[in-house]
Amino acid sequence: KQWGRWAELVASYPEVRWAQPGNAGTRWLPGVEPLETRDFTDACRLLLACDSAVLPEGALHHAAAALGRRVVVLFGGMIRPANTGYDEHINLAVDDPEAVGWRVRHPACARAWSRITPDVVRTALESARKTPS
Repeated sequence: KQWGRWAELVASYPEVRWAQPGNAGTRWLPGVEPLETRDFTDACRLLLACDSAVLPEGALHHAAAALGRRVVVLFGGMIRPANTGYDEHINLAVDDPEAVGWRVRHPACARAWSRITPDVVRTALESARKTPS
């Protein structure tokens, strides 16, 4: 999802050493260090080794909370941070009453993702990197 946006974020912030976890066959973003993970446990170990991370809402953001990591979590408009977010994370979401939480393409969700730009993510990441976990 949003492949071009992820690539734009990485390219716009060259002073960060970017790493991307993934299993065999992962499509790697340009400019990242590919880190092959065999399973969820490997991904959690990677979270412990990073000083910060940008993650989509999901299993790894829950793991980051359990591990006490301060991360930027991209929610978009489908799921609200009030439902599955954590106060210690920097949660990026757009409050739109039309984004009803269905796992289908929806115009309100598309609008939300269009507002969570690489610049917005970069600003949040800079804040996360300044605050120790």
